[in-house]
Amino acid sequence: MSNRIPASLNWLIKKRSSIEGKIIRLRQERDIYTEPFDRRILKLQEDLNALDKTIRLHEIQINPKVIPTTQDQPVKKAIKNRTIKQLILRYFEKNDNKALSTKDVLDHISSNYAISDDITYPKFYKSIRNSLYAMCTQGVLECLPVKNNAAKRYYRLKGK
Repeated sequence: MSNRIPASLNWLIKKRSSIEGKIIRLRQERDIYTEPFDRRILKLQEDLNALDKTIRLHEIQINPKVIPTTQDQPVKKAIKNRTIKQLILRYFEKNDNKALSTKDVLDHISSNYAISDDITYPKFYKSIRNSLYAMCTQGVLECLPVKNNAAKRYYRLKGK
């Protein structure tokens, strides 16, 4: 005769596994992005502790620490456009609105922030360039006039 795990306990085990997987994924993402994840991690940690207590109340004794974790989604590798724009704005403000080229901004962001290894240089360059262009059309940045058909474009904060 096999011991059948009741559906209620099985649901608790899967739920615990899923929540622990989310915590691990958020901690890994925190290393990639600059946004704070602490509040979400604390909330999930509270849910995880509550599930552990509920599992221990069940008549079939299972140690919650031996339940394998599952992750609902892999860690996101690409950097979000919103994050790129925030990093660009911080860099311009830090440099006292000095005129900067796309390459200057790209070099700063790629050297000072954890960028995933699977993002290629041309792809990241294009996303920085597109973000600079979008910020110009939104009126946040201004594109300075190109002198003598120069290949580089320079940008600065608008109105400062």
